[in-house]
Amino acid sequence: MGSYKIYTKKGDAGETGLLAGGRVAKNHPSIEALGALDEAISILGMVRAGLTRRPYAAEITVIETMQKVFFYLGSVVARGGTMGKPWPQHLAKELEQAIDRMDGELPELKNFILPGADALSANIHHARSIVRRAERRLAPILAPTPAKETLVYVNRSSDYLFVLGRWISQCEKSREILVHPDSLIP
Repeated sequence: MGSYKIYTKKGDAGETGLLAGGRVAKNHPSIEALGALDEAISILGMVRAGLTRRPYAAEITVIETMQKVFFYLGSVVARGGTMGKPWPQHLAKELEQAIDRMDGELPELKNFILPGADALSANIHHARSIVRRAERRLAPILAPTPAKETLVYVNRSSDYLFVLGRWISQCEKSREILVHPDSLIP
């Protein structure tokens, strides 16, 4: 093993470096976006680990792709919104196809869902909320750059996770907890 060390001590004063150059505070919007992407990648790893059974091979592939795309988006943020190559438009379309396939197997949704029908779907809904946060952190950074087209994929990712959570509950024969807004307060 080489002499690489995980600690550099360069960030001990509350600043960190970006690939684009320069140092910024650790609460800088770019660092907030990178942190949100890191959280999303990690929770998606938990989701992927939960989808280990054979019938979910397609979903595992989608989640792994999502993790890789989020890593790439982190590099785009760290480079100030510069993409190394053209954005593959097919990625969002593939998510839409998967969403439509799963949604076609689900009952129509007329109420809110209270996450927690089972551990796997709860983790998926948790991942969805973290991806939404990543989207909120990415939007002000990427919207004014050529990388703005990546935001469609991030938005579609959370849509995918919402439907996946419902679909997994159905596949696992768990009962979704549906609530109407007027019935939330006893």
